[in-house]
Amino acid sequence: MPLSAPVTAVAVERSAGILGRAAVAAMQGVRNNFEDAHFLDHTQGVCAVYDGHLGDEAAAFCAERLHLHVEAAGEPSRSTLLAAFSACDREMRAGLPEGSESGATATLAMVREDGSADQLKVWVASCGDSRAVLWRKDGGALEATRDHRPGDAEEKARIEAAGGFVSEEFDPPRVDGQLACSRALGAFKFKQDSALPEAGQKVSGVPEVYEWSAKRGDWLLLACDGVWDTFSSERVAKEVCETNGSADLGGKLERVLQLCIEKEADDNLTLLAIELGAAPEEPRKLEVTPGNFLKTKDSEVLEQYEAFCLRFGFALKREMVPKAPPKAALSETQPVPAPGRFASLPAPAVAAAPEAVAPPTAAPEAPAPPEAAPEETPAKPPQPMLPVEGLRPLIIVGPSGVGKGTIIERIKQSLPGLFGFSVSHTTRAPRPGEANGVHYHFTDLETMKRETEETDKFIEFAHVHGNIYGTSKAAVEAVRKQGKVCLLDIDVQGAQKVKERGSLPDAKYIFIAPPDLAELEKRLRGRGTESEESLQRRTQNAKGEMEFCERNRSFFDHVLVNDDLAAATRRFLSLLRGWYPGISQLMKVTAQRGAGFYASQRGAGFYARAAHELLAGKPGRPPPFELEVQGLGNAIPVVASVVLSLVADGHKVVQVETTMVEVIASASKRKLQTPRVSVIVLRSPNSQGSPIRRMLRYRGTSQAQMYAADDA
Repeated sequence: MPLSAPVTAVAVERSAGILGRAAVAAMQGVRNNFEDAHFLDHTQGVCAVYDGHLGDEAAAFCAERLHLHVEAAGEPSRSTLLAAFSACDREMRAGLPEGSESGATATLAMVREDGSADQLKVWVASCGDSRAVLWRKDGGALEATRDHRPGDAEEKARIEAAGGFVSEEFDPPRVDGQLACSRALGAFKFKQDSALPEAGQKVSGVPEVYEWSAKRGDWLLLACDGVWDTFSSERVAKEVCETNGSADLGGKLERVLQLCIEKEADDNLTLLAIELGAAPEEPRKLEVTPGNFLKTKDSEVLEQYEAFCLRFGFALKREMVPKAPPKAALSETQPVPAPGRFASLPAPAVAAAPEAVAPPTAAPEAPAPPEAAPEETPAKPPQPMLPVEGLRPLIIVGPSGVGKGTIIERIKQSLPGLFGFSVSHTTRAPRPGEANGVHYHFTDLETMKRETEETDKFIEFAHVHGNIYGTSKAAVEAVRKQGKVCLLDIDVQGAQKVKERGSLPDAKYIFIAPPDLAELEKRLRGRGTESEESLQRRTQNAKGEMEFCERNRSFFDHVLVNDDLAAATRRFLSLLRGWYPGISQLMKVTAQRGAGFYASQRGAGFYARAAHELLAGKPGRPPPFELEVQGLGNAIPVVASVVLSLVADGHKVVQVETTMVEVIASASKRKLQTPRVSVIVLRSPNSQGSPIRRMLRYRGTSQAQMYAADDA
């Protein structure tokens, strides 16, 4: 039920910079919660509005993460924007709180100069029924995005093809009688069919992309559907863009929202406006006005006034003044919810094209039976890696003796074929067991000096303990050409040189640190290969590197403390799964038995089939290195069944983790503790299928019959 009266407090954000003169206004209205969010960054040239539903988590996630994926994808184009939305949606599936059904429409715009400061290019990606409008000052012509609503013929056809229905009893119509928009990020209850691509789900997360030409002085308007359901694009543009006696852009937007309330708008309201063209920089300024707070008597509405203001960092209360009417007092405080709810997530890697990560389609029919018996079938060739341009070098830094080499070897064993080791050059003598070209390229001092000082052969080099260590361009390029992530094991000096030279602008940097200097010295002495003089020199050098790390934490993407080798390796693997989602993609199959129509219609065999298909890959979508099979509560037996099926197929379990999580019972709304199991299975590139599947394939059994065997 809506509130008995609208919450008319307004938050207005004003700024100016590269994008132009800008403002955003937000109002809760009669909704029980405020679920909108927005993003505006002049430096990045990006702005966006997000309209959440079934909770604010998805909109908040988009406001924190989508622009990062857009930046990682590269300069704006249709393909990069599609890839960024796809990557954000996949990340959100794992990143939202357990049990969240939240979703959000997303309308994002990027502005770039187009040949001169007066000519601009505006890229817009719109997913859902929020809208972007471009108003041209010469003649007032409008460009606008298309609203994605279930009643649209094209959207309705997709929904019905995916097994859903559009209820016409509502205005506007709703997907499965529930959701009034037909495209959104999140909303995963409507994206459950693993046999369909992203663009084919009942609710699609794929945006429409627009490319508009603009000029300095034109206006860009973005708003959630609460505004557009009340006024037309032309009316909003008239109120905001045309001169009407007010120079305060924020005040104009506030007036539009007030007009929406007067017209009985029944949704949250967010309106963003930019007068395009670089303007003198003005830092972001946020202002909250209390609206009709003092006139409100309903305690529920009063609570929502306070909650709305807290979202923007202001405490609102009624203040009594002697011999005067009460007044609404606003004071700055910490926002609630606190910003950065998803700050722990790693920086996005370069986004993969959405086609490469679409859910698997139905597997093809089995080929004709081979001449030889199944046992003599040759092993499958290794799956190809991703294109070279999609890779980011990984730079690992840490003092001697910290265990870098051991961790690197364990990482390579855990993800075979994913990483290539950049073999450094050095002038020091080989240690026992070290081979030239494998552990290092060993060379003499004179040659190394000449090549580092007189040529650009090396992307970095450093003088350490009287020797020279360096990484050549050829070594990095050799790894890239193999389609692998290049690992560089270098010291602090080398890492600084790489950054200073800009040799690897997209690299990820990690510092591996010991628990403390005393522990490091203990490890060095335990080697038994160092003289006392050498040990002291290495300890002193390690101290300097650790101090550099403490002073320059932002230099590294992560600092990993190696206090326990196994635990540190697990933490490193977890980081890599986040940093390289397009390469070592952590795909999840969530087995939930008896949890709604979709799950109840599928048995363990369904999940086993999905897991096998995901690990098999298909043309245009390389298989993941790992698959995470995860289940909650009574779904754990299904997880066990799926994992046993994968192990029988030749794949390997590399991690099992059980945790207790808090869930809210749908009926009683009580908070409960329930176990969750997560099993990570490493793909075997030579898998031939389980014995029963190999036998059936040899006999020419159809794919459908093999699936029936799985269910049995």
